[in-house]
Amino acid sequence: AAFHNRRGVTRLLCLEHRKSLRVQIQHLPKWDDCCVWAASVLDSDSMKRQLQDRIAELAFFPPRQKLPKTREEYEAVSANAIEKIAVATQEVTPLIPKLFEAFHKTRLALETVGAERWAQTRNDVQQQLDALFQSEFLRDVPWFWMQQFPRYLAGIEYRIDKLTSGGESRDQQGRQEVDDFWSQYREQSLRNSELGRVDPQLEEYRWMIEEFRVSLFAQPLGTAVKVSPQRLEKQWDKVIKSA
Repeated sequence: AAFHNRRGVTRLLCLEHRKSLRVQIQHLPKWDDCCVWAASVLDSDSMKRQLQDRIAELAFFPPRQKLPKTREEYEAVSANAIEKIAVATQEVTPLIPKLFEAFHKTRLALETVGAERWAQTRNDVQQQLDALFQSEFLRDVPWFWMQQFPRYLAGIEYRIDKLTSGGESRDQQGRQEVDDFWSQYREQSLRNSELGRVDPQLEEYRWMIEEFRVSLFAQPLGTAVKVSPQRLEKQWDKVIKSA
């Protein structure tokens, strides 16, 4: 309920301040390039809508900002909207072209993985990209993790480079290490979806797996959080306890 309430209030704020949000979106750098780079996963209208929601959320609901429960609280959140939106846009602006250019480069790199003996890795990477770039990812992915996307994409490029340079055995080993954790996540995520349940502990587990991929396939890029099989198992225990 809290999750959907937050989303609903954010949408109300988007509608109320749509002109200010639209102006900011129009001035994002490399917009036309981003639309081309993102075309396989997102059309320009969806990108605009999701970015408006994202900017509104950053503008009106910074950390520790509670959802309004009265008209007066809503008006307080909505106050100084132009300034808040401008500040939030400045936070978003550097990421968007960087993210979609990295996505474009990753797709080009994946096209080089054509040999049949690399089919399992190619399929694994495609599934990873599908999971990252779901239809509403610009709106739905938590902002901290969204900021990690360029590194995740660079990690895929690094993995492909190592794979095609004789790293098949190590890639297979890493893929097997990830598979068990990812399968657990997918099963629990499906159960939660059927129940209409949002679990922050499972969300944390999901992004720990993404960091685990980097640690296995592109270690020089570093991770945003400490991660290991043992840490993933401890986080999974939290998921089970919260279920």
